[in-house]
Amino acid sequence: MPEASNNADLDDPAILRPWVAKEALTTAAAARRWDKHESTIRRLCEAEGLGRKFGKRGHWLCSRVAFQMFVDDNADALQAYWAGDRASELVLSYYRREGLERDLHRALNSATRPAGGLLIGGGLAQ
Repeated sequence: MPEASNNADLDDPAILRPWVAKEALTTAAAARRWDKHESTIRRLCEAEGLGRKFGKRGHWLCSRVAFQMFVDDNADALQAYWAGDRASELVLSYYRREGLERDLHRALNSATRPAGGLLIGGGLAQ
């Protein structure tokens, strides 16, 4: 699997940016999907650059795209994802695989971001 140090050279990796609500999973939903303990998911989100903390209480959301890249041991795709690449086939193929390509294009064509880290409108995919 890709090493966490791959993410260390980016000051502000583009995790869950642009905001695609269906890309974000709660740590509980990610734990069910990948058959891991929720604390393991939280640790991986932080250590491996697979998610981001939101809100004042610091709830972790996991990127289903980044996590799948990690599971696939695709360090090149993760590096591109962290760098903000959403156009190359390397990254776009993961959005397509997750059924998120249309949502990504919509997000890229709008200025929508989560307001203050709050998720509104039932944006979490479970």
